[in-house]
Amino acid sequence: FEEFFLFSVYLRELAGSKETKTSEFVFENASECDALITNLPYELTGDQKKVWEEIIMAAKSTLLNMVVCLSAVCLVCSAVLAVANAVTVEPIAQAQVAKTNASIAQVLPEFSGNADKGSIEYAGVSYDYYKAEGAGYAVVSNVTGFSGTLSVMVGVDLNGNVHNTAVLAQSETPGLGAKCTEEGFAAQFRGWDPAVKVLAVKKDGGDVDAITASTITSRAYTLAIANALAVTKEIIANEG
Repeated sequence: FEEFFLFSVYLRELAGSKETKTSEFVFENASECDALITNLPYELTGDQKKVWEEIIMAAKSTLLNMVVCLSAVCLVCSAVLAVANAVTVEPIAQAQVAKTNASIAQVLPEFSGNADKGSIEYAGVSYDYYKAEGAGYAVVSNVTGFSGTLSVMVGVDLNGNVHNTAVLAQSETPGLGAKCTEEGFAAQFRGWDPAVKVLAVKKDGGDVDAITASTITSRAYTLAIANALAVTKEIIANEG
């Protein structure tokens, strides 16, 4: 509520200046104002009530009418935003959990129960992962693509092979790098055995078919998988 504090300070400064200028804006303590406060879905805090009382008192001075009106608008807007946040925060969190669980199910072999979340630091970078008993590990691997961060969940089975991958977030160029989310590109990594195939784009001597005109994105996606494989080895080593 820094804004309210600054408004309060400004009101006091104006009041102390003893200026006698008038304003064409008129603010009245109408019953609608009291009704608005009364009908809020929650009770104002002590500080908010104090600010509102100062606004009403300051409204008696025609010099401060404009500032008072702005203060009132800010108070009401902050209340509305607070209610909106309280109403939406839980559904957003639930949607994120559902999205994560769906991605885990997509990248790992079928398993029962819930995957256990963990985190590990590897090569100076922190990685989140999910361990599913009898299935493998789903590692969240973040790399830099052409247009920003490319976040890929990589499923590694118990044999150390890539079971499947899923893009969690990307900002690559539509029609070019954004094709990394399409089956035509991602399908080639399904069942990838790093002991048999070289995890690099063909332009770099590997076995990965890059997206046309999107070598940077293709390299980034490949790197995300390579990092996930290395992280999985580290996880297993630590568990052993």
